[in-house]
Amino acid sequence: MLFAQVLFIIFIVLALVRPNLSADGSPPQIFIIDSSASMAARDSDGVRIDKAVREAEKLIRGNGRALVIRAGLDATVVQPMTSNTRTLQETLSKLRAFDRDADLGRAIKLANSIASDGEVHLFCDQSPPSGATAHYHDVSGDGVNIGIRTFEVGTQQAYVAVISTSPRPQEVVVEITKDGEAVSKTSLLIPAKGQSTAILPLASHRGIFEARIKVPSWDALSLDATAYAGIEAQVVAVSYTHQTLPTNREV
Repeated sequence: MLFAQVLFIIFIVLALVRPNLSADGSPPQIFIIDSSASMAARDSDGVRIDKAVREAEKLIRGNGRALVIRAGLDATVVQPMTSNTRTLQETLSKLRAFDRDADLGRAIKLANSIASDGEVHLFCDQSPPSGATAHYHDVSGDGVNIGIRTFEVGTQQAYVAVISTSPRPQEVVVEITKDGEAVSKTSLLIPAKGQSTAILPLASHRGIFEARIKVPSWDALSLDATAYAGIEAQVVAVSYTHQTLPTNREV
């Protein structure tokens, strides 16, 4: 009887020490998928986020438990811990890349807080954070991109910065429109793997402006060929005076 009680206590202690073990005795898997806009780039071997999904699917264990974290401007658990392979595959297939950046460090911290003994896998097209405790899966590729890095509207002028990863200099046309009509235009010569900037005149700085560059057909990413900035006028109703006051909202 005493022996059985001792075994029971040992079992409880082990369960408390390793609460996250899967049914097959392996640690849970945590898949972190970089969902920044660059992951939408198309390389010769496919779109980067699709490559990340395929790599993650190969690692799913039949009897194991896993969860999925989307790493964008914030880190979000899009699939809680589950042992259902089909559910994991469906969640991975629905991931899209469109955030301006990815906070990979925050995503790794979130993963460790959920399962300190978890097997963390990071799928991204950039270098992992310094000291990151994760299995790194590089899905970057050979795609060449020309894109708008900065677009700001000031008093009767706009500032535009365009970058290129091409090994050769590239010339692009930058056009700014407002309400669908062109208001300013210029051309930029971008050095190889470099950046060029321009200040374009504007008749007025009120309203929402769109900056667009005309990129070659081989450009790997279309998301950063367009950017928006400006100040949008609004009307706010003040009930106790029955008056309306104009206000502005920056974009």
